[in-house]
Amino acid sequence: IYLQNAAERHELWGDLETPEDQKENAKTKKVLKGLAKACYTRNSKPDFSSAYHPYQPIQTMIRNLGGIDTALTVLKLHPSIEDADDDEVRENTRELLKLCNIWLSWLISDNIENQKAAYEHLDFFFDTLNDGIDSALVISSIIRGNSELIRQVPIGIINRLAEEIIRNGP
Repeated sequence: IYLQNAAERHELWGDLETPEDQKENAKTKKVLKGLAKACYTRNSKPDFSSAYHPYQPIQTMIRNLGGIDTALTVLKLHPSIEDADDDEVRENTRELLKLCNIWLSWLISDNIENQKAAYEHLDFFFDTLNDGIDSALVISSIIRGNSELIRQVPIGIINRLAEEIIRNGP
């Protein structure tokens, strides 16, 4: 609930003009980092791909509590990156969105129901792919290990992704 409210009130504190604004900003970042950390756990057996793996009971609980909608509310701050006159404010908002995408990528990783819910917003992540907010993490988490969703990706999106790779590299 805190994160949802903070995102909705971002226009009030997002310019970081007062010590209270700075405090609100720090708390919001701490919550995003904590949510991400709650969604994964350390591997107990050696795994060469990663030292961590998704923690599905927490992922499911957060989804059931409206976590994906909350993440999308935070991500609606994206237009304010361009609207910001101050570089510090712009970069701070970009960092908030990046932290949100890191959390979202762990929230949906290897969780079919969460992947399906996030898939509905795939266009947003493709649209923000080159904006420095780690949308690629979310895209890969949406489709990784989910052959059903991979088959549903429209050819237009696949072509768009191929063009991005050609233009910017993998």
